[in-house]
Amino acid sequence: MNVKNNIKFYYLSRALRFLLEQGAISQEEYETVCRYNAEIIQPDGGYIRAHP
Repeated sequence: MNVKNNIKFYYLSRALRFLLEQGAISQEEYETVCRYNAEIIQPDGGYIRAHP
């Protein structure tokens, strides 16, 4: 378990969700960046599914 990476992924996902809700990014951009973050940060697999 890599707690640091899980925390980084969580906060980046929250920030992206906020930008999506504010209309600053599109759904497609949100999904692309979330996938990129998951590849780079590599949080636990179960954690990715629990916090899209």
